[in-house]
Amino acid sequence: NIPCKSMADIVVVVLLAIATTCQGAALPSQTRLRREKIADKFDWSIDDLGVHIGLKYMDTAQPLNGGNVHIQIDDLQKIFKHANSNKVDLNVEVDLGAKFDDVRFKIVVNYLMVQIDGNGEEKGRLSIECKTVGDLWTATIQTLADPIDGNLIIPAAISNMELKMETDRKTKLYAKYTNPTKNQEMHIHIIRTSCKSATLEIINGDIKHNLAFKVGKELEKMVEIKVEGTSLGDSVEGTITESKSDKGQSVKLEVNIQKDGTKFVDITVDTTTSPYKFKLIAPNFFKRWDIKESSLEMTIDHQIDKSIAVNANIFGGIHLEIKHVENANGGKDVSVVVQKDVQQIFKLDLSTEKVDNDHEYKLSIHVAYEVNPESILYQKIISQYELKNPLKILSGEFEFHVNKKDTSGVLKKFSVKGEIMTDDTKALEVLITTNENPYRFDLFAPAILEGIKEGMTEAKISFEHNPGQLLKVETNFDKFTGFNISKTRSGREFQIEVNGKELSTDLEDGNYLEPIITWEMEPLLVPEITIEFLCFIPQSIGKPWSSFNFGEIPKEMENRKDYWFKGPPDLAKGTMYATTNDRQNAGEEGGFKIKTTLKMNPLNIGNLTEGNLMQTTEVGPSQVVHVKGGKVIPGSFREQTAPTQADEMKITNSDLNTSIICFKAKAAFPFTDLPLSLTPAADYHVCVELTHHQNGYTITMEGTHDLFPAYEARIDGEVVYEVYPTDGPGIMNLGFWSSDFMVPSRNYSIKGPTSFQAGTRTDDVNCTHDYDSYLLNAVADFVIDY
Repeated sequence: NIPCKSMADIVVVVLLAIATTCQGAALPSQTRLRREKIADKFDWSIDDLGVHIGLKYMDTAQPLNGGNVHIQIDDLQKIFKHANSNKVDLNVEVDLGAKFDDVRFKIVVNYLMVQIDGNGEEKGRLSIECKTVGDLWTATIQTLADPIDGNLIIPAAISNMELKMETDRKTKLYAKYTNPTKNQEMHIHIIRTSCKSATLEIINGDIKHNLAFKVGKELEKMVEIKVEGTSLGDSVEGTITESKSDKGQSVKLEVNIQKDGTKFVDITVDTTTSPYKFKLIAPNFFKRWDIKESSLEMTIDHQIDKSIAVNANIFGGIHLEIKHVENANGGKDVSVVVQKDVQQIFKLDLSTEKVDNDHEYKLSIHVAYEVNPESILYQKIISQYELKNPLKILSGEFEFHVNKKDTSGVLKKFSVKGEIMTDDTKALEVLITTNENPYRFDLFAPAILEGIKEGMTEAKISFEHNPGQLLKVETNFDKFTGFNISKTRSGREFQIEVNGKELSTDLEDGNYLEPIITWEMEPLLVPEITIEFLCFIPQSIGKPWSSFNFGEIPKEMENRKDYWFKGPPDLAKGTMYATTNDRQNAGEEGGFKIKTTLKMNPLNIGNLTEGNLMQTTEVGPSQVVHVKGGKVIPGSFREQTAPTQADEMKITNSDLNTSIICFKAKAAFPFTDLPLSLTPAADYHVCVELTHHQNGYTITMEGTHDLFPAYEARIDGEVVYEVYPTDGPGIMNLGFWSSDFMVPSRNYSIKGPTSFQAGTRTDDVNCTHDYDSYLLNAVADFVIDY
């Protein structure tokens, strides 16, 4: 079933890429947290910013069976300025069979695009189908397009074509490509006549190739295959030899083909030696492409986790070398060099330094880049961009420092500083620091600031804050030089200055200033609410390390409870194995992949803000190793934490007693070469409704999440929701299919004093404060104190 499902994954990736261009539904803010449907004919829909998406399942009880997706974009140019169409309409039908692991798969896309030049509508159809009839597996891709005059958005080479492949996966494979618009037709036939022989026939119009392959010599670690046949009417013969090293992990491949007694193709690939070797001799090919060398030769010297060096004899000799080593300063040194013959074309040096202890965290980055202005890279690419001074040399330094122990005023001491030089000219300099008072933000960046204001090269802002006494901001801007709020000697009045001038309440023409007063009471000492929503990979997805017989477990994972499962394919390095988390069930102590935590005082329900609600989203680390030949590749263990692709929160206070918090989080598998937007990622979107009543409060929770991994919700440490995956990670259960959930209302009581009096605040020293006596200074008090 693998070919069908692989094709299904590719199609789903395309659909997901389309979906990422659409604006998602807004976070629900109503007391009833139900997702509103645009049209009754869809089970799920989005209608926002001129993008309309609807999803209808074939069977809501079995969503993985498939369904219908309708996507309509009113004006694509408003989203992508360079688009060649405005209105776009896509109707996608997906049929995955009665079961997800069924061999049958079919997807049909009907599209309509209105050309931006007004030449008409471009309509067409794409169908992809996999099926089996007996032992014959068939895959077909077909496109059809209505005829239209003018320039086409979708090229003719793919708008009317059929690609079909049939195989019994044992003895034969047949492939056909036809495109009547381009007058092209190609056939490929591969027949295995026995376990040691096969024939290949390629017909492309008048061009024909017929080759027969037969095993000649066959030893324990060497196989020789003889090749005979015709190519373009000329006789062809030769050998293909494959030999393995003693350990069986390295291979040497030699291809020697002659045409009418003359050397036609000679290829050698040898990974049994260090460095690896590649050699190609193809006189006819070299002549066609005007390659002067008699052969192309390349060596690759790869030292795992240290360096890779590539040498080739093309273009007068090319040398590429990449090195990376850990340095004595807690960081890494990386260098990249490209040379032609002995002349340096490009060089990049990158060095990092890191200090992380109980007192401080410091990360420094040093970078140096240099390109030869005489090189093809500079003359054909870099100098062709519309820059005032095409870049030849760049160097820079950046430092991020946090003092974990000391504070300056109300903030911890930290600093960010850096400088970039281009061709001996300062291009950027930045300083952000709270190590001194006033705090400073200095930015020198002519290329950026001149785009904001002509002639502007630097921006300077300083902040001075003495809680209860002074708040002062100064800038070097023309129209806004800063403001100053300071307490007078009397202690009951404040002086306010803007742009160096004292603010006056004596206004002309009867105008007046109306202050808006906000009074915040100190919260009573009652237990805070802690709400957690998280996902984790349960141990049941994997197996203990000892069950794989891979050898010694990586030392970093000794004495841990994480299990291991087979991860995404990584053909360049070997089979990847990744870790689960170190627990099986919700509520147990252990790790997680994503975790969102909300903490709040229940007395703030109905008046929640980002100031009195603490929200954090964390991503847990992942670990992988690579296995080749049944054993772990030495040094292949890696641990990495993925970046959060979404960490959003919205707070709505629908009335004085009710608050709704909606949040979402998303993080992808960190060990993949795919772009982040196309990498399958675990994500969830949750809304929590809290309602305050006389004796306590109620909490209701609902939302949606992927089908992988396991998900759980906790309120004050108690598990109120848990669900577990039925299979390992895949493109379908990470992003394409999702599951809705709901936690019914739960009641909680508040223990502690809850007495209030209108117009007064009573605290534990029995002091009553009259609000009216503070009206003149409440605004200044609030700004300076908070």
